[in-house]
Amino acid sequence: MNKSGGRTRRTPDQVVRLVKLGKRYQWPKGVSGNPSGRPATQTLVKACREVLNQEVPGTEGLTFAEANARGLAQAGIMIGQLCRQTVDVVRPITFGD
Repeated sequence: MNKSGGRTRRTPDQVVRLVKLGKRYQWPKGVSGNPSGRPATQTLVKACREVLNQEVPGTEGLTFAEANARGLAQAGIMIGQLCRQTVDVVRPITFGD
């Protein structure tokens, strides 16, 4: 930044020099910057599946996955009802009368 608080403009020569400097630190062609690849997420997926397949205590045969699905469906129904109520309230209102 310069004294007035704005950014200092770089000259074209400075920009070229910075680009060349950056290229020196890039990975060579054909070489990966992450040779071991993305970390495996199978441990988390496996743990989630195990928990979701467990039976909810106090129910007969209802799994956590089924309970979640039912909860989402009920929430969707409630949201739909709320939207219908809102439309019923807003619909009679006309603008420009």
